[in-house]
Formats: sequence, C-alpha cells, structure tokens
Amino acid sequence: MQQTESQRLIFLGALLAVGVLWGVTANNPQAALLLLVAAGALKLFSLGDRYAFVVLTAWVMTPGLRRIVDWQLGYGSISVLSILPLLVLLLPVVLLVGRWRQVPEPLLLLAVVWSGAFVYALGIGLANGQGLAALYTFAQFCLPPAFGLWLTTVWKPDLYPRLAWWLLGLAVLASLYGFYQFVAPPPWDTQWMVNSQMTSIGKPEPFEVRVFSVLNSDGPFADFLVFTLLFNLPRFKLERPWSLGMGLLLLLALSLTLVRSAWLGLLGGIILYLVLSPNRSRMLGAATGLVTLGAVGLLLLPALPGSERSSERLTTRFQTFTNLEQDVSIQERQALILPAFERALGEPTGEGLGVIGTATKLSAEAQTTDFDNGYLGRFVEMGYPGFIAYLGVLAGSFFWVLRGRWQAGSALEAEQWAMVAAMLGALLLLELAVDHHEAFMGIYFWMGLGLVAGFARRGTTDGQ
Repeated sequence: MQQTESQRLIFLGALLAVGVLWGVTANNPQAALLLLVAAGALKLFSLGDRYAFVVLTAWVMTPGLRRIVDWQLGYGSISVLSILPLLVLLLPVVLLVGRWRQVPEPLLLLAVVWSGAFVYALGIGLANGQGLAALYTFAQFCLPPAFGLWLTTVWKPDLYPRLAWWLLGLAVLASLYGFYQFVAPPPWDTQWMVNSQMTSIGKPEPFEVRVFSVLNSDGPFADFLVFTLLFNLPRFKLERPWSLGMGLLLLLALSLTLVRSAWLGLLGGIILYLVLSPNRSRMLGAATGLVTLGAVGLLLLPALPGSERSSERLTTRFQTFTNLEQDVSIQERQALILPAFERALGEPTGEGLGVIGTATKLSAEAQTTDFDNGYLGRFVEMGYPGFIAYLGVLAGSFFWVLRGRWQAGSALEAEQWAMVAAMLGALLLLELAVDHHEAFMGIYFWMGLGLVAGFARRGTTDGQ
C-alpha cells in the first residue's frame, strides 16, 4: 500500500514538473493547465465516491472556463481544454479495472454490448480515414459507461441525495449566470458567439441571447437543466419550499434558452415519474406548486426591464407547437431526414464514427454535419449491426429499470428507480431531436443506471 502511494506521488510530481516546464518553454498554457489538472486529479483518487462531484463539476464548468481562456489567448474551434471533461473520465476507467466483478451482471452486460457496438463503428471509422474524429466520438460514447459502472462499486446509501443536491447547486449557479448573460453578455461570451458563428444562439447583445450560461450552447444548457430537475424529482417536496424555489430558477433559465424539445422531454419525464412513483399524491402536489410558481414567473417576465422582446420571442417560439407546418426549423429538419435515411440504407455496414457531429471538425473536411436526430445519426455511423446493438442497450436498460421499480423493496428504492426510469424515458424521447446518450447526457444516462445498480448489488436502505 505504501509502495503504491509512493508511486502515485512520484507520478504526480512528474506531471506537475512537465506541466510547468511545458507552460514555460513551449508557451502553451492550455496544455500546461491540462497536465496540472491531470496531476490534481491523481490526488483525487483518494476521494472515493467524492470524485464523482469532480467529474460533474468539470463537465458543467469547463466550457465556460474555455471561453475565458480563448478570450485571453485567442479563439480556437478545437481547444485543448475541450478534452478536459473526457480526461477526468479516464480515472474511473483505471479504478474500474480491479472492481468490474462488483458490477451487477445486467449492467455489465449492457456496458459490454454498448462498448462492442462502438468498437465496431470505431473500426469502420478508422478504416475510412476518420482518425481523430472517430476516436473523439468513441470517447464521448464509451467513457461515460465506465463512470456509471465505477459509481456502482463505490455506492453508498447517501450517494444519490448528495449528488442530487450538488447538481441542483451547480444548476442554480449556472442559471444565475445565465440571467446575467442574458441581461449583460460578458465579453468572453460575446466574442465566442461571434467566432463560433453559431447564429442559432441569438445575437451577442443584451436580451437577444438564447441563454447558454457556462455550457457550449443553448441546447446542452437546456438539457442540463431538464435532467437536473428530473434527477431531483424525489427531492422536491412541499415541505421543502426552498427546493421548489431552486427548481423555479431552473425553469425560468430554461425558458430563456428557447429550446422547445427540452420542455417536451421534461414533461414526458415528469409524467412517467408520476406514473411510477410510490408517492404520486405528494409528488403531484410538489409538481403543481412548481408549475404554478413557474407560470407566475413567466407572467412577470414582460415586466422586467428590456424583456419585452424576449417575452415576445418566447411566446412566438411556443406558439409553433400548434402550427408546426409553418415552423422553418421543423421543415429544415424534415428535409434532411429522408436523404440521411437513404444514405444509411445504402451503407449497411455503417460509415463509421466521426462522420457527423462536432467531432467532424477533427476530420480532413473540418466541417460539421448533423441530422438533428440521434437515432438516424447512429444508424448512419454504426450500420445495421451496430445500430441494432445500440437500440438493444437503450431498450434493455429501460426495461431493466422498470423491472427494478416493480421489485423495489422500499418506497425510497422505488422512488429512485422511478426517477431513473423518468430520465431514461426523456432521453429516449429527446434522441429524436439530437444525440442524447453521449458526453454529458451520457453521464446522466449511465450515472442513473449505476446508482440503481447499487441497490441491486447491496440491497435496500432506510431513509434519505
């Protein structure tokens, strides 16, 4: 044990030295910062389950940190800091090596099939010359499962409530920053909006931004808010009015993103949770209170200085639900679906990872291609065999969670199985819009499975 600790300290010192030397001699502060963070992460091995909080914080805060660094040092479409969230997921992979036998067989089987499907698609992508783009996509899909499996091995009765409150706290801070960004966009955000040429997130002007807070764009920020709300459903209670107040902040911030699909995912998840929850009456009261507060907040929105235009945009955005034929974005997506589906049918073995999404910036063409449909994207990349395995894991995980809910031995356990089922149902629904099982949303997916697998491995517990 002492020898292992000594080896870790030697490696830690070596990383620190290399990071400082690189930063000084190569004038590459981003790479140096990355190495310093890696050195700090090694020290965090001793934190046990608390390392999960480091992972979640890194995924939430790194995009905002990157924008500040870009503001000071110059914009780059692919930054060294972009891989920091993936880097922190490598550590659970290392820790899992000696613990994988502790993972319940159903979850382990799901992870093995998932990884096998993406290894297949990775091979196709590398054979087709996708290189770094294929590897980056593979990491986004296959590192989150390791995090979920590792969580199972460090599971404790109080892990879920601690993670729930931590995520809720991060989301509240991000929402507050989002309000500030909406009213007075800071220079690092406006510069990034201009350089990234993402016209879909509004204009870099007060009250014209589609709020993205500390995330990369309005879509990921909306997803973060939605799944933090769903993750906290068992924690929202009328006896905890301050928790409802925090939920209200998240709903108001969500409204400023103007992401319609996020609201559909949230509604679908809440309905599924209410159906499966053993405490429907209590949750219905809390949900009613939260919705009422949210409605009051939205009614008061036009009274805020400078928000008249935003209120009008919000109203117009949601009116399109009743008039989809006139919605330009819906029409553009529909125009992409048929050609993309024919493209997938024409390549039964798949085109391989790295041909769609942000990862294409790493390819020779350096041009982003997206279909705005996660299922279709996976079909194009993974072909018939990989796509069938992909769907099998999604369906298998959902039915495994439903089975766990009905076999739960306590109300506490049943609530958590119901919460995970709600998240998985929302992810399946939102996959129709864009990928929702990779990167940060992949963490929510596998984190939920890992938490309830802790019940399957260690039994039920009392109290929250």
